[in-house]
Amino acid sequence: MKTLQSWLKVSVVGATLLAGLVTGAGASPAQAAPSDSVAVASQSGLGCTVRIAKLRPGQTESDVVGSTCSSNANVVALSCPEPLATMYADINYLGNRLTYCGDYGTCDRAGYGFRDMGGFGYNTASSFKVYNGCNRAALYDLNDFRGDQMIYVGSRPWVGATMNDRTNSFRVWHL
Repeated sequence: MKTLQSWLKVSVVGATLLAGLVTGAGASPAQAAPSDSVAVASQSGLGCTVRIAKLRPGQTESDVVGSTCSSNANVVALSCPEPLATMYADINYLGNRLTYCGDYGTCDRAGYGFRDMGGFGYNTASSFKVYNGCNRAALYDLNDFRGDQMIYVGSRPWVGATMNDRTNSFRVWHL
């Protein structure tokens, strides 16, 4: 079982917060009614958020500033005031999900980058949504923004055969 530290490659308080997501333990359907909210976009599986900092000049990876996991959609929604992107384990925005939140506002041309998706994203993502000005996403099949790459405009209910269950790093930005 991976810890949050190894999963994010960053030292963050609460090192085992995402362990249930990695193993699937404790996953249960969200109790909230369906809406357009990022937190209830999927009505099954565990939802987690990771708050990340905006990329600074010369930086390729966003710093992680916090995280939350819960099967309660309201808890997840409250922990993410500025959702940027949600990665889903299954097509059509279903299954376990991880939402990346901007700790310093919405997307701009610099955007946000996540160089190692580790436990959840490691060869797992099948669909994604982008929010709050993020209208571009680049998915890579290797860590550190390397390997096969696909650039998407807007959200995708399926990432396609090239990237399905192969994404290990990604970037989102506004163009």
